[in-house]
Amino acid sequence: MNSTSASLTTASDTHSPEPRAVAKDEADTMAKCGEADARLDAVAAELAKRHVAGERDLSRTSELLRLAGEPHPWPRVWVGTGPEMSWSDIGPRVERWRSEIPTVGARRCGRALQNDVDGSTAIFVTVDALADLAPLPLRARTGSWLNVEAKLLVPAAEARVVVVGPDGRPRAVPTNMTNDGRVRATFAPDRPGRFAVQILADVGQGPRPLLEALVFADVAPTEEAPHAPGEAGANGGNDVEALARMVIALRSELGLPALRRDAELDALARAHATRMHAVGKVGHDVGDGDPRARFERAGLMVRKAGENVAHAETVMHAHRALYASPSHRENLIHRDFERFGAAVVAADDGTVWVAELFAQ
Repeated sequence: MNSTSASLTTASDTHSPEPRAVAKDEADTMAKCGEADARLDAVAAELAKRHVAGERDLSRTSELLRLAGEPHPWPRVWVGTGPEMSWSDIGPRVERWRSEIPTVGARRCGRALQNDVDGSTAIFVTVDALADLAPLPLRARTGSWLNVEAKLLVPAAEARVVVVGPDGRPRAVPTNMTNDGRVRATFAPDRPGRFAVQILADVGQGPRPLLEALVFADVAPTEEAPHAPGEAGANGGNDVEALARMVIALRSELGLPALRRDAELDALARAHATRMHAVGKVGHDVGDGDPRARFERAGLMVRKAGENVAHAETVMHAHRALYASPSHRENLIHRDFERFGAAVVAADDGTVWVAELFAQ
């Protein structure tokens, strides 16, 4: 085990689930939140300690989950503060929060409650489990073959595994999916460093990341601060202009061919982001057709197309999350794309729904 911070310790492997027994005094609250998971607990406890210490950046949640060996993407976090609280005090508030969030697959939950002289801090971390991962080591030797095995919990099609290594380039690895919903692939780290592994499948709304894991080849696991190329381009302007500038700056920083902003792609992206916001779901088809169908309805003929979608606290968080995701990074750095469109729709709760379209 290797320490990554003052309190969070990296797991020896990534797998799911990691169920834990629920104490009697918290049973009602956890029933409203989801199946109790020990690795989600560990991340909730770390976030609570950081919150009390003045560190409030929830964009680190996914990084902490990966280091704790919890593989599900798109976590949601609830933070509650106030006078000293008990689980029974927190339960109704958590129930209201969860009732506003649609669930796909199995709902899993972790919690932490920290009481001190200043009052209480409660944090709940939830994920939607659409698949579960067999143990995959966090540490490996360069050149050693690793088995990636998952069991789907929902109907899905077209599964694939994408890996990003220290060179920053996503690559798909040969993937097999059986009729009973088992996904298998193998890969070998080809150099020392940090590798991100992602399993995707089409679960009815287009390709969606189902599982993510980190593998450190011949280096110690460490926590990376959230960052993505192009962030400096965000300065000034409204959200969509900041997003577009970050995409353009990212390509420039990485020495990639420039993208040209396209008004028609902007309009398509705006319509899709608005639709995601309206239905409360992130997806490539949320009742309005997949990207190819939307291009055709608009009379746009393209040789190649890609789309990135996200729901995040801020545009900066969305940009970081999309770059950190191997499959979304494929679109951001694809050399064949020539034009792009961007859209940001702000929600009443302060979060943003983001869509990026890319075309050749």
